[in-house]
Amino acid sequence: MKPNFPSKENRICNLLADFIVIKIGKEFDSRIQVTDCVNFYVINGKTNSSVVLDMNEITQEFNEKFKEFLDNVKILRTIDIIEYSIELNPPTKLTHTFFNTENNIYNNKYNEKNEMLGFICASEFPYGHSFSMGRNIFYNLKHIAYNVTKIGYIKWVELDLNLEKDDDDMINVICSHSEKLNNTIKSAILDVFDLKNLIQYDFSENIIFEETLNFKEDQGLVKNTNPDFIIL
Repeated sequence: MKPNFPSKENRICNLLADFIVIKIGKEFDSRIQVTDCVNFYVINGKTNSSVVLDMNEITQEFNEKFKEFLDNVKILRTIDIIEYSIELNPPTKLTHTFFNTENNIYNNKYNEKNEMLGFICASEFPYGHSFSMGRNIFYNLKHIAYNVTKIGYIKWVELDLNLEKDDDDMINVICSHSEKLNNTIKSAILDVFDLKNLIQYDFSENIIFEETLNFKEDQGLVKNTNPDFIIL
């Protein structure tokens, strides 16, 4: 069961994807992916912004801003295929597995090898996605998952959210225990969290960058648990 801690190459792609989203503007619907192809980086995606970025300027600023993190890596050659002025439909569904760890999207294991045919790696969701393009839903599920795993004996939980469904069917829960416990957790989530009115997170760009730079930790606002969430 993925996900192990990301490799340095992964983190560079994730950070650059988020950097580009910030440069486009957090208020826009954007979905950006950065792929490390060894000798160059491919930057693709879509946004409803009409302002075309100068990727040479972006990468120069990125290299300077994060030179300590990048160490001996520099983004010098890119292929920019971002599509602008594209209307995107914000997602209403998301399924994700979370772990009982300091940053619950990781299982506290390291990737031993991170090579793929034709390229090293690519940025992965939620990095490179604006809040409207699933990132805010993701943060809400992270927050709910911390409440579930605070019980202690639950090592991982999969949350499946579908905002298009009726209230009682909006979320499904799977953990490594019984179906009865899954239903109990689901009932507790529906009792405590208003899934029709999700928390609207709006982290600053520095906090967004810290998600990659200090990936083993997590933001307190997401990690804070609700005292009303109790499973007997």
